[in-house]
Amino acid sequence: MPQFSLALILTALLTSFLGLRYFLRRARLSYPPGPKPLPLIGNLFDLPKSFSWLTYASWAKTYGDVVSIVVVGQRIVILTSATAARELFEKPIYSDRPTIPIFDTGLMNWNWMTQLTSYGDQLQAQRRVLHGGMRPSALAQHRPMFEAKVHQFLSRLAETPHDFVEHLERSSKLQGSILMSLAYGYEVKPNNDKLFSIVQETGRLAVTVMLPGTQLVNDLPALQYLPEWFPGTGFWKLARKGRELGKAMADSPIAFVKESMAKGTAQPSIARDGFEVMQESDYVLKPGSITEEALRNACGSLYLAGFDTVVAALHSLFLALALHPLVQRKAQAEVDAVTGRTRLPSFDDQPHLPYVDAICKELVRWRPLAPMLFPHKVHEDNTYRGYLIPKGTIVMVNGWQARFPAILQDPERFPDPDSFKPERFLTDEQSRKSDEEVVNGAAFGFGRRHCPGRNVTDAILFMTVASLLASFDVGPQKNEHGEEIPLTGAYTGNSASRPEPFECSITPRD
Repeated sequence: MPQFSLALILTALLTSFLGLRYFLRRARLSYPPGPKPLPLIGNLFDLPKSFSWLTYASWAKTYGDVVSIVVVGQRIVILTSATAARELFEKPIYSDRPTIPIFDTGLMNWNWMTQLTSYGDQLQAQRRVLHGGMRPSALAQHRPMFEAKVHQFLSRLAETPHDFVEHLERSSKLQGSILMSLAYGYEVKPNNDKLFSIVQETGRLAVTVMLPGTQLVNDLPALQYLPEWFPGTGFWKLARKGRELGKAMADSPIAFVKESMAKGTAQPSIARDGFEVMQESDYVLKPGSITEEALRNACGSLYLAGFDTVVAALHSLFLALALHPLVQRKAQAEVDAVTGRTRLPSFDDQPHLPYVDAICKELVRWRPLAPMLFPHKVHEDNTYRGYLIPKGTIVMVNGWQARFPAILQDPERFPDPDSFKPERFLTDEQSRKSDEEVVNGAAFGFGRRHCPGRNVTDAILFMTVASLLASFDVGPQKNEHGEEIPLTGAYTGNSASRPEPFECSITPRD
């Protein structure tokens, strides 16, 4: 007993010593620099409502590429360099997601989304579904579908090219129909498709509530415990709508796949392949394995992850072609040399179209699909560059903005960054030059939670860009006097940034 008591005392003393040393060391560390917070509310009033990347980049000019703020006790760190993003997000402790109150169980109940799922077995199962269904070899079987969807889009564009703005607003159907077919083998009807309307409305709602500062309940979570009649609780109406839409969007397509499989009519899809894996006789269920819940959540998340992103890139494509006729003519010459002007390009032509590939990469760099990447959360204390990043800190990456250099606008890596120059991704011999680490990281995420849909986005962009160049000339629109209408190049401030509505001329080449 005396020996046991002595060992217990020594253990307690050692624990106390280590704990005291930890807290003294922690006390000596400071948080990364940032705007001075107010008492209690911190930097609540500093959070931008729109164009958040402009505000964060202006802070970076003052405080450096690792900026820290606090909002009602919640520490937030914003990164504006690829070096910082890569060094932090490659660490497993940065692989968690923050709790966004508006998406939580008591409100929208969207915690099933892969983008919001906490790090663990459930996330592993969902990402296994997505990575398996969207690796290049798996996507190869869907290439005819990709090409057919792009051709349909071009046909609609040819019918009413003068109605360009409306085409841009409706062009999300191109991406949406591809993702619905890829995830569920579901063919979206040309008009009044009820299931697609649910999915589309859910995606729009997700965009409106995603970023910090857009919903007060995200910054003041205690508001969710107030009654709906209380002033400032308008989020309750939004939450009810979101809960209904999210459930319908996740459940209805999976039910369609199960019914189609029972009838023997199910088309190739990520969901069908997942169900077939679970039906195999040697299938063993273990942590991280594919389950029906994982299929439901992963496939439902696929559309929300890709909502409006490729469409935003296509907006930028039309603007870039209208502003840069020399780029357009050079790319058309490359496409014509491969196709002979006798057919539309195919995926088999991609190895022979390096300049078209360079245009796709420059679109992602010049005006990226999502300027602010989805935030991460660190699940234990970490020290970086002598600064303390405490457990529970939300960490975000500022991929781009127009006025201040962030990752994709870094003038050292990309000289003259605000200019559209596909040549920056080609060697002097006009072969491909890779800058995948920075461009794909800043556009699709760094570290263990990078977007698994990158290959889908790349495929849609390549096929659309190549086919559009083969089929149309894009230029500035002219007024009744034959004068070109100036293009401002202004962009919106939403999470999926795109050009403000503009007019341009779209003329069939033949």
